[in-house]
Amino acid sequence: MKKVLAILLIATIALTSLAANGAAEATDGTDTVRVAYMTNYASLCSVMAGIETGAFADEGINVELVEFADGPTIIAAMESGSIDIGYIGHGAHSLCINGRAKIFAFSHVGNGDAVIGLRSHGVTEDFASLAGKSIGYASGTSSELILRWALEEAGLTMDDVVAYEMDAAAITSAMTSGSLDACANWSPATFTILDAMGDDAFVVADNVTFADRSASVASWIVMNDWAEENHDLLVRFTRALYKGMDYRAANIEETAQWVANQLGASYDTIYAQRGDAEWLTSAQLIEQINDGTIEQLYEVQKQSFGDSVDQSTPVSDYVMFDVMLEAAERKIYALRQGRSTGGLTHIAAILPAVYERISEAAASGSSIPGLSTGLYDLDDAIMGLNKGDLILVAARPGMGKTSIALNIAMHVGKHSGKAVAVFSLEMSKEQLVSRLLSGESLVDGQKLQTGA
Repeated sequence: MKKVLAILLIATIALTSLAANGAAEATDGTDTVRVAYMTNYASLCSVMAGIETGAFADEGINVELVEFADGPTIIAAMESGSIDIGYIGHGAHSLCINGRAKIFAFSHVGNGDAVIGLRSHGVTEDFASLAGKSIGYASGTSSELILRWALEEAGLTMDDVVAYEMDAAAITSAMTSGSLDACANWSPATFTILDAMGDDAFVVADNVTFADRSASVASWIVMNDWAEENHDLLVRFTRALYKGMDYRAANIEETAQWVANQLGASYDTIYAQRGDAEWLTSAQLIEQINDGTIEQLYEVQKQSFGDSVDQSTPVSDYVMFDVMLEAAERKIYALRQGRSTGGLTHIAAILPAVYERISEAAASGSSIPGLSTGLYDLDDAIMGLNKGDLILVAARPGMGKTSIALNIAMHVGKHSGKAVAVFSLEMSKEQLVSRLLSGESLVDGQKLQTGA
């Protein structure tokens, strides 16, 4: 008996330890996720929109926000286990490429980093004027890369300036007090410096200056172990993030106010940051994942880090495209699940609708109650396409699942007078239309693509 109790005690301790490494589950069944953010619109807009609109609550997630100064600090906190999920700017992606974290969601391509100089301290638009100047920067950040590239353009290195490694707040304080000649910082600190120093301060270089060298991608990241232990939770978090992205796109002013409230900042300051990036909706993001645009952005970003990262590392090794696509897939299924189910209904309330449907079927003179697929043997088997049906087409790869689905969609659109929507997680809209054209024109798809 003592041996059995000892085994049970060891098992209990093991399970407790395992739970401690995952997300905390509240007594009401919700999962609490500790999320690290930085003090700007770009970092918070999607997650705040998700929180305020109830998107995370709908997924059973309680978001606990924790403020950080920069990406490398966030990754260190995640490695210690004090943070579950974090937002990082461009610079910290080098740590992901080198295996310290995984990217599970794309955020945006930004333009929020800048090198700022003071005219009164002898800094000009010529990058060479930075030589010998005192410059504040934060190591491992996107803005540090902008600084290094500006120096490189002038044939300089960090050894040719008086560089001070500082955090964002210290850089801002030193610049506004005139203790530095120039700095490398990011939004919203850049706005604070420019506003405080007036005409004396100006942007020497920013992300756009070096658009040919780097894609300044920002992302949401997670530790690999946490992702493996909390896969379903990670997908649910991503799906809520997508909902936040979509709401933000249509409600910028309201989202900016939520971010300002969280940061204790002025609305005008936060609203001004809306131009820091190109903000995608979830549909645009999924389209760009499927057509390879997002992977190419990460590839260009990796190349910009040069010898500081292992260039042989495939993007797919540290970017979890499967999570992004699974979250999108669940979002589409949720449209169906979101229909009203109601409670108990007396049969007397249902009979009139059923009788009306039977009468319509009898009056139509059709052999099937639903819409025809154009494949008559299939129509006989499934009674056509009927309201509320979810029909799965399953087969091995390369057997023509997409082709038959597109043929059915085309037939219904041409002959039923109904509108047809096609959602694809594998093909872009251009690819879908090309296949439809191939089928209608009876021209080989490969010839259509090559123009032969």
